[in-house]
Amino acid sequence: MKKYIFIIFTFFSCLSIKAQELKPYHIHNGKYEHFLTKDLVNTNYKKILKSPEKYQGKHINLEGFLVIDDSKVILFKNGNEYQNYLKGLKVQIYKLFLTNEEADFLKSSCNKIKANIYGTFDKNKKETESYNGSFSNICIIPI
Repeated sequence: MKKYIFIIFTFFSCLSIKAQELKPYHIHNGKYEHFLTKDLVNTNYKKILKSPEKYQGKHINLEGFLVIDDSKVILFKNGNEYQNYLKGLKVQIYKLFLTNEEADFLKSSCNKIKANIYGTFDKNKKETESYNGSFSNICIIPI
């Protein structure tokens, strides 16, 4: 009996160790995973707002608060900025270009969370909702 308990304990210990090795992230759009290692510029909200032209057309990493609504995918600086947006206050936001199918797929796992966004920045693609820019060719990694 002790032998079986030891085997079961060892088995579950191995599972636990293996589970800790696996990173709890979801990368979206695998054909752009090369941005994770090649020519990637790490930045933050303060830097990108100060000089967006410096990041134009570059592959950048920006941490923010990801919100996926019915018709749009938006990146906020943090959860407080999202709350201010809901109150109608002016905040700095970036649009993420995803298809409706991609947004629907990600909505259950990546909505209203902190995430790293890896993608191509475009300061010129501003739309009626006064986006500060946009991202395409996106990889999303929840934090």
